[in-house]
Amino acid sequence: MSRHFVRLLGLWFFLACSGKNSISKKIEAYYDSDEIREFTEVQHSLNDNLDEYSLLAHQIVADVLNEIKIKGYTDLILRNGGSTTISHLLQPYTLSTSLRDSITTKKTLYLEESAILTQENQGFSEGCDSLLFTSLRRVGGADVDLTLAEGAGTGQMYRSPTHDCYPNNSQSTISRDMLNGLAWALWQEQNQGYTQGLTGRVWEYAKANNWYTGEAIDIQTRQSRASFSIDLGILYQSILYQLTGTESQVRKLPVLPASNVIGFEAHLLVLFTFLSGYIHGGLSEPEYKSIQTQAARQPKNAFFQAALHAFTDGVMDGPAESLMDETWFPNDKLPSNLQRCENYIWQRDDGTDWQPCSKEQSHDGSDFLFLAAIVLDEVKRK
Repeated sequence: MSRHFVRLLGLWFFLACSGKNSISKKIEAYYDSDEIREFTEVQHSLNDNLDEYSLLAHQIVADVLNEIKIKGYTDLILRNGGSTTISHLLQPYTLSTSLRDSITTKKTLYLEESAILTQENQGFSEGCDSLLFTSLRRVGGADVDLTLAEGAGTGQMYRSPTHDCYPNNSQSTISRDMLNGLAWALWQEQNQGYTQGLTGRVWEYAKANNWYTGEAIDIQTRQSRASFSIDLGILYQSILYQLTGTESQVRKLPVLPASNVIGFEAHLLVLFTFLSGYIHGGLSEPEYKSIQTQAARQPKNAFFQAALHAFTDGVMDGPAESLMDETWFPNDKLPSNLQRCENYIWQRDDGTDWQPCSKEQSHDGSDFLFLAAIVLDEVKRK
């Protein structure tokens, strides 16, 4: 049950929980005793009603984002190993001149070829993870209007510019990873006129809809995919603070990242933590250790390696050399299935996705362009 609750809640600090009573104790500590005197009894009563269980989990998130339970949440995270103290500063980057020149040349080619490949889709990547990869490609310099994935200026974001993935091709209209990627693009373009408006609209839409950002096939899926989690709240309020100077307690919340995630969840963890480091100028010890763990676990993942170097020595030659490796990134054209099956390789653990496929299909270069912007030190700093 505790592992299921972790998925419903969507808070990384619960991933570190163990033992049958750990969740009960943490929730009791979080809530005032007069609101839930014995959470254990409530938990047992909800075992057979996952809708209620999911809604209770969501209420915890809503209370924090509404700044009702800030102190309780902060105390809970700090007691369990979280931190607000930056102990690993974002370093100045270094990159050899030859690698810088080679990557710059290759990046120019990839931007040109990617624009041609995606022009029929209004510059967006294909598929129902389109907003995520398009946002990261935008960080890398792609000229694409991300508001095409927004519903008529409402702040409701969709997976693609056609807004039609749900319900036939996806179980939800949006997911948190899409908004995670979008936050990178909003941070990168913080001085652009539309950025403040879109950032604020995304926040206000979630707030007006009880911290849900879209629809899903059922309450559990809506909670796990289409809820505005606390980590997203931290990112969006931090960006709004940079844009407007408007203070919010949410942006100062401590985090306790997971240490045991793999696959695409590991990529999302590093994606959030790396951006947090750019926004705040460094990482806390738990955040740094989470990146260190993933970099050690996946040594071929140049995005993970770049994240680690960013907060240690700033040397980007290793990740840059990966970008120049024609095994995955040809010098004269975009990669295709002839190099590897996965369009965006950093979200997959080393394995079959990194291997060629028999059917030739070009990829849009989003993984190269995003990481190239990082190693070339083009991403905005605090």
